[in-house]
Amino acid sequence: MYRSFRGFVVASFLAIGITPTPVSACADDPEPPAGKPAPERNQPWRAFGKVTDKDGKPLAGVEVSASCGFGTLFRTGSATSGNDGRYELNFGPGSHTSGGSNFQVATIGAHKTGHFEANLNRQGNCYAAMKALTADETKHWNIEASRIVLPDRPVELNFVMRLAGRVSGKLIDEQGLPLAKYGISLNGAEIPPSSGVVCSTYADDQGRFTLENIPTTFRYQLEVRKANPKPPWDDMWASAALRFEKPDKGDLHAWFGDREIRLQELVLRVAGPGMHGRTATPMAGTAGVLDLTADQPNVIERKDKLLSAKSATLTLRNTPKPDVSQSLIAESVPAESAIASKIRLARSRPNEAGEFTISFENPRGMDLAKGKHQAIVRITVGESNSPDRTTTLHQLDIRDGPYQLPVK
Repeated sequence: MYRSFRGFVVASFLAIGITPTPVSACADDPEPPAGKPAPERNQPWRAFGKVTDKDGKPLAGVEVSASCGFGTLFRTGSATSGNDGRYELNFGPGSHTSGGSNFQVATIGAHKTGHFEANLNRQGNCYAAMKALTADETKHWNIEASRIVLPDRPVELNFVMRLAGRVSGKLIDEQGLPLAKYGISLNGAEIPPSSGVVCSTYADDQGRFTLENIPTTFRYQLEVRKANPKPPWDDMWASAALRFEKPDKGDLHAWFGDREIRLQELVLRVAGPGMHGRTATPMAGTAGVLDLTADQPNVIERKDKLLSAKSATLTLRNTPKPDVSQSLIAESVPAESAIASKIRLARSRPNEAGEFTISFENPRGMDLAKGKHQAIVRITVGESNSPDRTTTLHQLDIRDGPYQLPVK
């Protein structure tokens, strides 16, 4: 699905048979524990529940916090789980809106150093308001009423914490010089709500970096960004996706597919020109090239399912089909670029009558057959978040070449 929020047109492309990932909902109108004090007046909302480890045992010392607002979120409350794993969190608004409802995003999550929440805190992807929204308002915002926390309706949220992974390394350029102050982050399809990345840090003056608290049950891509980026934002490189764990020693313990990788020293190298992040990350892909090289004396063990080395270099290069003939992972071959799966939607300039054309292509990487599949294009015209927007659906037969739809 592709969405463009620039201008006044939003177009979405859906292929029949593709099911979107469901959004976790908050508990439906839970009853608060008996005997709990009322929240402070400036903290009208409340969440409560229990934090456990992966075996269901209570976990103490976990911070549960709420961040609220619109656009920019502010932390408005925090609590810590006790020896029984229970917590009670009072929180308030991060922004004030007109109309008295004070409706806003309320992202609630559990955090503890060396751990991650098993569901990435997605059960805490909620909203909050001073009063119940009308049916028209919930329809306008496209949310479920049960996900809205109210002063007289606290929410029960339970969290499961697991031990997290870690990765360290040294960031260098093509000449082997350290890249100080460059940003390093992890990103992927599965990230916590209200988050742009899973975790991030900056390289120090020697190019050293460490990323902590990495979820170990999901795959993520390393992203590297220049220090002090400027428009046009051609400043990023990305890797193929890895599943990270906490190494017993050294910099990296990760999985590339079913290949286990253990490195005592990770050298992360960027080569060639940078790209916009929206291009670099999809191009690297979740199953793309892992250009991992090492001098033979540094290779400790190399088997079909295991690669162990004293030191190895992971090179990030923004080319669709880089030369990986020297890679330690023979099966790391260029996959069909994930960026090619984008629809490449374009819109012509409206004429004096307000008529324009939307054109796009079939997303590559999707096995769409003529006579077997159809595409549904949803076009919404109007100002963002305006109730006056109009939406039309167009059902199209699969075809070769670009589609073109007239819009007025």
